[in-house]
Amino acid sequence: MALTGSQLHGDSQADGGRTNNSASNLPLLQLQRLDNGAITWLTPAHSTKTNYTSQPLPEQPMPAGWYQLTAFVHGMASNSIMLQGPQAPGAPTGATALAGDGAATISWTAPASDGGSAITSYTARAFAPTDAAMATPLGQCSTSAVTSLALPTTNCTISSLTNGTAYTFVVVATNIVGSSAASTPASATPTAPVAQALPLPGGAGAGTASVLISGGPPGCAVAAGDIAFSSTVPAGHPGAATPLGALEFTAKGCPRATLNVSITYPAGSLNGLTPYKFGPPTAGDPPSWFAHGAINGDTVTYSVTDDGLGDNETTIPGEIRDPFAPLLLTAPPPTTAQPIPTLSEWAMLLMAGLLGVLGAGVLRGRAAA
Repeated sequence: MALTGSQLHGDSQADGGRTNNSASNLPLLQLQRLDNGAITWLTPAHSTKTNYTSQPLPEQPMPAGWYQLTAFVHGMASNSIMLQGPQAPGAPTGATALAGDGAATISWTAPASDGGSAITSYTARAFAPTDAAMATPLGQCSTSAVTSLALPTTNCTISSLTNGTAYTFVVVATNIVGSSAASTPASATPTAPVAQALPLPGGAGAGTASVLISGGPPGCAVAAGDIAFSSTVPAGHPGAATPLGALEFTAKGCPRATLNVSITYPAGSLNGLTPYKFGPPTAGDPPSWFAHGAINGDTVTYSVTDDGLGDNETTIPGEIRDPFAPLLLTAPPPTTAQPIPTLSEWAMLLMAGLLGVLGAGVLRGRAAA
């Protein structure tokens, strides 16, 4: 506990009597509860004539309530001031919920009062709208201070929610005394991503492909005008042709997210093609074409990570750009050839020696004839 005042140091003298008349020119602080009169004395760790800091208070805070504080120096009492002991913080305000695929991100504003003790964590909980008493949480997330000097963040994401189900979300703040009342509720309904049919390049006869993008956090989205198939393909690809063009999209609000992309093309159109991606093959690499993805029937699947694998936009955090194209390769990929066995140097020398011996035997046979 710290306070400021004047004449908090007295002149040296010998006093006697009760505690508040002790022989000390340093102040003693008296805390007296207003509800029951209980008194606690605090001794100084540091003090001057104008400033005072007490010894560390117990880890468990004083009981919540109002106290009268008085400083005594050589038995003389200061004016008394009123202060409130730490209590649970006020309720967070401004709670909002942003729904995503099986998840929701809850955001809020810190309460106006921390109750006299720093807020150490927040907890957001999800309830069924019919659970008026909020007795059975259906999911929750928490955010805590990393260090004693850092404040907890004011948002977190609740996962493992059921798509198509409406939820009510509330937030509570916690300090060393306890937890606050719940915030005003917010509502949201998680929703599964929907596949969209996009025309392939080449006119009406080229058909359409169904594209499904999933895996992003709540708020990660591709705007309607930011996804299309294009006949313009980034240069440098190893293919002889790009008969299905390139899928290009821009997703925003996806910090550090990995998106899963599934494209279903017209029947048989992937025959003989190999999926290739344009972008960094690994984080930090320059963009280039590289083989990426898997084909199963008429569907190709692949992934792309913000500022990582395949993301062609590395200057804007949370934004993903994604050129992708099935290629007709100029030449088929090299097959794994079986190596022709070879003889080691020692084996060659041994064989040469054996041939020499056989040759000498033949010559001796001829001379004997």
